Amino acid sequence: MSKLIEKLRKTSHAAPRRMGFGAIAAEGAVSAPVVLIAELTSLSDARAAKEAGADAIYLQASSPSNLSALEAAVKETELPVGLALAAVTPDMWTTLGEHGYDYVTVGLDSAARALDLQSMGLLLEVPLDTDDFLLRTLEQLPVDALVIGDGLNRQVGLTIQCLMSYQRLALLTRRPIMLRVEGELSAVELGLLRDAGVQAILAHADSGESQKTLSALRQAIKNIPPRRRKREERPEPFIPTAAPSSEIEEPEEIPSPPDMPD
Repeated sequence: MSKLIEKLRKTSHAAPRRMGFGAIAAEGAVSAPVVLIAELTSLSDARAAKEAGADAIYLQASSPSNLSALEAAVKETELPVGLALAAVTPDMWTTLGEHGYDYVTVGLDSAARALDLQSMGLLLEVPLDTDDFLLRTLEQLPVDALVIGDGLNRQVGLTIQCLMSYQRLALLTRRPIMLRVEGELSAVELGLLRDAGVQAILAHADSGESQKTLSALRQAIKNIPPRRRKREERPEPFIPTAAPSSEIEEPEEIPSPPDMPD
């Protein structure tokens, strides 16, 4: 099974943060609430991305002709490496796993043969405004996770409408959601994304500046607050009321009729 998909599944079943003595010792064994993926155009930056805190590598390749040449570099990264190809010929699907790739990302217009992949994780990139009916059909397709084609706009930032759109995608497809971001996010924002169904963050890491951003995202992920209870799950406050009076009023005595004369 794909190592990235295993990480996503552990994230979806992550245990709540422990408290008290022993919590620090167990912290390393607890899965992170959000998976951090470094998006690269070259594997020469993979080592720096790993040091910045990446859990996996998402490689953008413009041409499939150099897959064999990258095989050694893929194995040296020691992280799950996935491939996003703009154009893939059908005869390549059987060889991608042999070159050490952990998963592959395809689009809606990719060859249907991609659905027959057995040894690799299959990610599907979809526009955020994809029709509801089309999204529901994914229930019958062997797709492991979704990549949102529309990244989070850095200028606009995270809005309530964004969260609602991500939640809609997660609910309709029942798949892990991966979101591409352009800058830093706070721990609170990442927690809101997690609660909306986003289980992985994609961030560029092909420059010194972007690697600093990746490191900041890693630190923010460590500080994501625990999940909040839903409103209907919150305990209702108990409001004491005055106890009813224990005194029982005696019924009024009805005077007996006067005696009749003999």
